[in-house]
Amino acid sequence: MFKSIISWIITGLIAIAVFLGNTFGVEVSLPEISTTAPTVTTERVPNREAQTFPIDMDLINDLVDNHGLEVHTYNMTVTFINGISTNRDFTGVRLRDILEAIGADMAAMDSHTTLQALAEDGAVMTYAYSSFMDDKTLIAWMENDEYTTDAPRLCPGSSTGINGARFHKWVTELTLYF
Repeated sequence: MFKSIISWIITGLIAIAVFLGNTFGVEVSLPEISTTAPTVTTERVPNREAQTFPIDMDLINDLVDNHGLEVHTYNMTVTFINGISTNRDFTGVRLRDILEAIGADMAAMDSHTTLQALAEDGAVMTYAYSSFMDDKTLIAWMENDEYTTDAPRLCPGSSTGINGARFHKWVTELTLYF
C-alpha cells in the first residue's frame, strides 16, 4: 500500500510539473522509463571469484574406493510440505571432504563463502558456509539403507537448522563463491 501511495504522489507531481511547464511556455522533458524486467542471476553475490565442480556417483565412488573418503550414516529429520516430520538415515560422504578431495580452495573459504548446488532439472540451492561445512552435511546416495537415485543428493547436517524439505536431489554441479 505504501508503494502505491508513493506512486500516486510521484504521478501527481509529474502532472503538476507538466501543467506548469506548459502554462509558462517551458518545455518539460521526462526521463525514459524502462519497462524491461531486471536480469536474474543465480549468483548470490555477483562478481565473486568462483570454483565449479561437476559431481556424479562415478566421482563419489572413485573418491570412496580409491582415495579413502569415509562413508557416514546420520539420522536426520525430514519435514514434508504438509508439516509431517520423520527421521531418516542418510548415508554418504561429508561434503567438506569431497570439496577438499576434488581440489576446492579450502584456504580461501571464510564465513562469506557460499555454495550453490545445481540439480539435473536446473534447480539451484544456495547454502551458507556454516551449512555446507557442517560435520554432518553429506552428499548422500542412500536413505534408510536403500539407494535413493543414481544421482547424489545434498543433505545439510541437522545442526544447520535446514530441514529435509531443503535437501537437494540429483546434484550434478557444485559452485563455491568466495
